[in-house]
Amino acid sequence: MRISTISVSIIFLGLLPLICTGEPVLAQSNNLPTNEQIMYGGKEKNAAQKAADQKFLAAVERRGISRRDAAIHASKRGFQFLRKGDLSTAIKRFNQAWLLDAEYGGAYWGFAIIAHQRDKDAGAAQQMFARAAELLPRDADLQVDMGRFYGKSGDPAKAISFFKRALELDENARDAHMGLTTAYSAQLKFRQAMEHAIIAKKRNEPLPKNAVPFFACMTGMIEKGLEPNQKNAAPCMRLLRSGEAKP
Repeated sequence: MRISTISVSIIFLGLLPLICTGEPVLAQSNNLPTNEQIMYGGKEKNAAQKAADQKFLAAVERRGISRRDAAIHASKRGFQFLRKGDLSTAIKRFNQAWLLDAEYGGAYWGFAIIAHQRDKDAGAAQQMFARAAELLPRDADLQVDMGRFYGKSGDPAKAISFFKRALELDENARDAHMGLTTAYSAQLKFRQAMEHAIIAKKRNEPLPKNAVPFFACMTGMIEKGLEPNQKNAAPCMRLLRSGEAKP
């Protein structure tokens, strides 16, 4: 029996946390407060909500801050809360960023992560990522996050394209080599996974302690003409599991 891509790559997928043209239709819970729904739920606001929006925008203008700068600040705050695991506050900040400037890509980037992590809505996340990429075409970190998304969605080929694009934009893009390691392992392309694991380890990107020896073991096994089945791969898997601690 061949090793499934899940049995080989699941160890690595856990290392890929996630801190469109037109407006997508969102499948999200209607029981959330309006300011915790992506784009405020996409519904027409009542008079009180519209007044609150105008009050907020007027306050920003009185401070002499451009809407774009205020949107960037709100989005940065959203990502800070995402990293803390506070998705409730994060989505409020992303909504503010979108309200301030609907053409700022950082808001859609945040929406994509919320749609994926909280709402479990891969379709909406894909659309939001696409819109973010249209508005931030040269952001390497966004490309890495898109690679992570497609890797977790079971499309390693597409994930690889985004990780490679990130490195084209910035050869030092954080976690891009780790992402390529994960994606290639999902395709059972262990030599390529090993090459990127070596670079990722040098860059101190999080990988299991024995990732490089594991991939070397798997590569050697295949180059000897052995089938990559559970029995033949057992020594390599034991090697990997013996040192899963991060560097």
